[in-house]
Amino acid sequence: MALRPCTECKREISSEAKSCPHCGKQNPTTKNYSIGQGCAGCLVVVIVLWVIGSLAGGPASSPSATQPERSRSGSCAADKCVVRAPTGAPQVPLAVSKAAFDEMLSAGSDQATAVMIMNGTVFLVPQNTSVSIVERTFTARKVLVTEGAALGRSGWLPYEWVVDR
Repeated sequence: MALRPCTECKREISSEAKSCPHCGKQNPTTKNYSIGQGCAGCLVVVIVLWVIGSLAGGPASSPSATQPERSRSGSCAADKCVVRAPTGAPQVPLAVSKAAFDEMLSAGSDQATAVMIMNGTVFLVPQNTSVSIVERTFTARKVLVTEGAALGRSGWLPYEWVVDR
């Protein structure tokens, strides 16, 4: 027979006691886990799996001939992609660096993007311009423009905007 603290009053009692002699708590050495604690545990597991998945989705290695790289959405092979923004605008903005991409997303306005275009941290390409995926992160793609006036330039954009031809 071991002494354990009562889950209610925290005083030491026998681990075999059916009720606490101090506070009357039934099954005083048995911890009752609530649904909230179980949900919290599940949430922790989901977050850990998401973090592991984020780390695994780091920069892409060069695609092999038999297994072309797929975008996170699985919709295009790296060398058969076009850029298509769901904004309805005739042109798609590409940020010249990951930092500029993050700034463009956080600004969230057309006016801020226009300023970034004027200072050269963002450039525009027409909708459906052919690109190749150069690098990827969990939320973005770095692409190399393979046609048009911006041929040879690379830029960052949301991964959803890189789609199959």
